[in-house]
Amino acid sequence: MARHAAFKFPVHAIKKIGFDHGLYQFKRWTSSKYYNLFDMYFVSSPRQVELAKERGITTTRAIGYPKLDKLFNGDINTETLDKFRLELNLDPNKKTVIFTSTWDVGGLSALNRWVDRVGELTSKYNILLTVHTWSDPKSIEKLRRINGAVYLDAFDIAPYLPLCDVFVGDYNSLIGEFCALNKLIITFRVPLSERAVPEVHQLIGKISIQIDTFDEIENALERCIKNPDEKSVERQRANKIFYLKLDGQAGRRAAEYMRTLSGEE
Repeated sequence: MARHAAFKFPVHAIKKIGFDHGLYQFKRWTSSKYYNLFDMYFVSSPRQVELAKERGITTTRAIGYPKLDKLFNGDINTETLDKFRLELNLDPNKKTVIFTSTWDVGGLSALNRWVDRVGELTSKYNILLTVHTWSDPKSIEKLRRINGAVYLDAFDIAPYLPLCDVFVGDYNSLIGEFCALNKLIITFRVPLSERAVPEVHQLIGKISIQIDTFDEIENALERCIKNPDEKSVERQRANKIFYLKLDGQAGRRAAEYMRTLSGEE
């Protein structure tokens, strides 16, 4: 259920447990009263717990990010990735680049800067594409029609991230998910709007190579390929902010907390 609907279950015997939507604080907290209706509300990191307390939210527990467990617990392995490569018809002689974009609200999406030109890169790179499901339908249809590129229809694209050598984004939380793999990130600069969180806006600038226009993308990609460790230290620092741990056990920690809440051993 949506976090603001917990009031529908006012009986104390009904334990209300919430999981944060998306990673870390890429979006601002809403009113504390919505979160405090829960008996326990799970977030990805201790830093988030601190930020919540500053807003009067007292129910948060840091567990990590269950969505990424499969990338670190062995569920996604070499055999799985080889299967994905065949399904997506990826050329083993090319580097793989994923282009992503957030919902076009508050000027945070850079989709319009690459939607009409990303096809120019397909001769040199394997190109994967994904955008927010609420993006302009016409733009999504354009992406689906690009010859030589693959539009990812999967609801959860995290399993495909290990296939990618370079990630291209704007202000989307997938940036943080890819950062967990400590791989190269390029971002289009976007303004610090009311929808953006200043701390996250700054972190994105530190962990990624930032560009303004598509004309800069080829040089940025070549820079990434030649210097795979560039900004690695910054990404590792960011991961300590984004995540409690990257050990594939976030879901297990959530389950253990739930058992404690319900009185189970």
